[in-house]
Amino acid sequence: MGNEKNKRSVREELESIAPNLARLREQNSPPEVPPGYFDQLSDEVFRRIQREEAAARDVPAAPPVWQQWWQGLSSLFQRPAYALALAGVAILLVTISVFNRSEVADTTPDIAMTDEDINDYIDYHIDDFDLDLLAEEMAEEPGSAPLLMEEDSLDGELMEEYFDELLDEIDLEDLL
Repeated sequence: MGNEKNKRSVREELESIAPNLARLREQNSPPEVPPGYFDQLSDEVFRRIQREEAAARDVPAAPPVWQQWWQGLSSLFQRPAYALALAGVAILLVTISVFNRSEVADTTPDIAMTDEDINDYIDYHIDDFDLDLLAEEMAEEPGSAPLLMEEDSLDGELMEEYFDELLDEIDLEDLL
C-alpha cells in the first residue's frame, strides 16, 4: 500500500510541475508484446541469417579490376568513332617518331694531326700533364719502351750512354 501511495504522490507532483508530460504518460502506455513473441524471435533471427548467407553465396564474385578496365576499353572501341580516333592518333605518333628521328652525330671532329703536331702540343703543355699518368699510358701501348726506368736497373755505363745520346740530339742553337 505504501508503494501505491508513493506512486500517487509522484503522479500528483508530476501533474503540478509538468502537466503536459503527465498527460503524455497517460496516453502512451508501454507497448505490449504479443504472447509468445520472444519464443519465436530466436527462430526468426536464425532463419533471416540463413537466407542472407545463402543469398551471399549465390552472388558471383566481382571480376578483377584489370578485367573491368579491359571490358570498359573494349566496349569503348566497339564504337567506330572512338576506334577511328585511336587509329588516327596511333598513325600520327608513328609518323612523328619516324620523321623526327635524329641520327646521333659523331662528336669527334675529323682533324688530321701528325705526330709532330701532337709532340709540339705536349711539349707546350707539359706542365698540365701528370707524368706518371703519361708513363702508364705509354707502357700500356704495345711495342713501346718504358718512359721511366727503375733506379736500380740503371748502372753507370748505361746512364753515361743515355746522357751522351741526349747531348748529341740537343742542338746548340736551341740552347742559345
